[in-house]
Amino acid sequence: MKRLFYILLAGLLFVACDDINEEINVGRISGVVSDKNTGEPVATVSAVLSPGGNSTVTGSDGSFEFVDLSPGEYTVNINKEGYKSNDKVVTVAANQTTQAHLLIERIPAVITADRTELDFGKDYGVNTLSFNIVNNNYEKLSWEMVNNCGWITDVSPKSGSLAYGKTGTIIVKIDRDLLADGNNTTVLVLSTEGVGSTEITVKAYGQAKKKAVLNTLEVSSITATTAVLTGEIVDDGYPKYYERGIVYSEQSMPTVEQTLQRLTATMTDDKAYSCQAVGLTLGKTYYVRAYAVNEMGVAYSSNQVSFTTAAVGGKVTIIGVDDINLTDHTAVAHGEILELGDPAYTERGFVYSHTNSSPTIYNNIVTVEGSGKGTFDAKLTDLVREATYYVRAYVKNEAGVVYSDKTMTFSTEETAPEVETLGATDIDETTHSATLWMNIISVGNPPYTEIGFVYSTEYSTPTILDNKAYWEGFYGAGKIGGRLEGFSSEKATYIRAYATNSRGTVYGETIQLFTPDFIVIPELGIAVQREDIGTGDYYSMESLCKNSTVGGFTDWRLPTKDEMSALYNLRDKIGGFVATGRYWCSTQPSGSGYSKYRYYLEFSSGEWDDCYIGDGQYKRYARAVRTLTE
Repeated sequence: MKRLFYILLAGLLFVACDDINEEINVGRISGVVSDKNTGEPVATVSAVLSPGGNSTVTGSDGSFEFVDLSPGEYTVNINKEGYKSNDKVVTVAANQTTQAHLLIERIPAVITADRTELDFGKDYGVNTLSFNIVNNNYEKLSWEMVNNCGWITDVSPKSGSLAYGKTGTIIVKIDRDLLADGNNTTVLVLSTEGVGSTEITVKAYGQAKKKAVLNTLEVSSITATTAVLTGEIVDDGYPKYYERGIVYSEQSMPTVEQTLQRLTATMTDDKAYSCQAVGLTLGKTYYVRAYAVNEMGVAYSSNQVSFTTAAVGGKVTIIGVDDINLTDHTAVAHGEILELGDPAYTERGFVYSHTNSSPTIYNNIVTVEGSGKGTFDAKLTDLVREATYYVRAYVKNEAGVVYSDKTMTFSTEETAPEVETLGATDIDETTHSATLWMNIISVGNPPYTEIGFVYSTEYSTPTILDNKAYWEGFYGAGKIGGRLEGFSSEKATYIRAYATNSRGTVYGETIQLFTPDFIVIPELGIAVQREDIGTGDYYSMESLCKNSTVGGFTDWRLPTKDEMSALYNLRDKIGGFVATGRYWCSTQPSGSGYSKYRYYLEFSSGEWDDCYIGDGQYKRYARAVRTLTE
């Protein structure tokens, strides 16, 4: 029994050893197929093993494998459409894996395209694109474009022949309505006589059609007959709208079929747009909606806006007031209509008052006929004197009264004329006559009623209570002259121009005629002789001055210290002074013990000094003056 068991065990071991020997005596081939030009692995390459005829296909990483091969020499042949075939001889050893790395070369496309991609993008209006093909072979070749995509509706031309070195254009058209939502991609294959091909990827973005989305904004610039209506595009829709605008009606939720007017707006990139409605009726309420149109139809804003027409006042300004005439109690106001209002104004004019700084139509009013824009003016009447007036322009329509923003003021206060004495010409010392000239600077308000000259031999500032000569037949401002005769031959004559209106009489500066021996200085209130009266001690010079009768006057005297200072400043105008002289004045120094002292002026330096006059030893010059009599 034991012997039988060992016999069976030995048989099983023998069988097991045979199986092990068979497994150990086979080998395998493992390899990779790569692109000859790029070195990248090539997928879906057919590999055939001979002898034996075993075949396989490379994976995405280009790998392939043959297993359970008896040791020996084999040939691996590889093929792929568009590539040149290749083979390699490998030797398989028992119990080993033989590596077989093969290269495969793409068959070059003889006719090629100038681009590898056509992208139609998202723009609904872009439905046609093109690319160029080029034959770089040395002979004329035929080609064919293969298209298996439904949304590419036309490839033109689809086939043809192309001479060497020539270029052709292929036009591709798509139907966007056939696109799926989102990105769509396909491949066009350019095949050249079956020996090569070029792939062109075609892309297009598909989008579901939809209407635009809108919003209606508030109405502005509302008048009696017009208004500005505004809409806003929230979403362009797809395809994009080709018309947008506004509809309005007296009924709620208007449409393009039920609107008083279909207002179309200019197509721009701005989302907001406006249209002006005209021909509206005053006091009516209207309903407004924005709309837009695309291939899907008309879209409206979900909201509506209502408004009611109302009158709008005009706009007026006041330009100025002039021609104030206090004799006639009038003035002229000037204004301008800037805007007519809606409806247009029916009345315009001016309002004025001297008690109300913002006058209205309930104060003084003057209307002005006319229409349209532009300037207008009117005379303001019944003005009172010595008052300040306020003036506004106004315009009136159904909206009410609108006044100018600005208020003009003017005064009816009387103003005196302005006159100046110009001088005398053609002076005749024999007949004591001369031509006198005056200048009317301002006529005053009201204008002067009398002008002329006043003159006197007694007073240095003559008035109309003294002698006067008035001119007739002259009005307005300007220079005027006239000849007068019969002036005094014994005394100097003081003359000045005058003008009189209701405000009073005004005078020009005084001039002096026929005074060869002395000159009047009105601003000092004195007259001064033109020559020194002499030189000597103080008492003798004082006596000479007091006894002088120059010009017929007997009130000559020595000047005071202040008067002498003024004479020194006017020495060039007066004339006759000794430039290095010392001149007496009647002023004594202050303080006790100075009664016998007097001041004198050094004309060489303009400095003052004093000296003792009791013994008469000091000699000085003297110039006589007199006080002017009013």
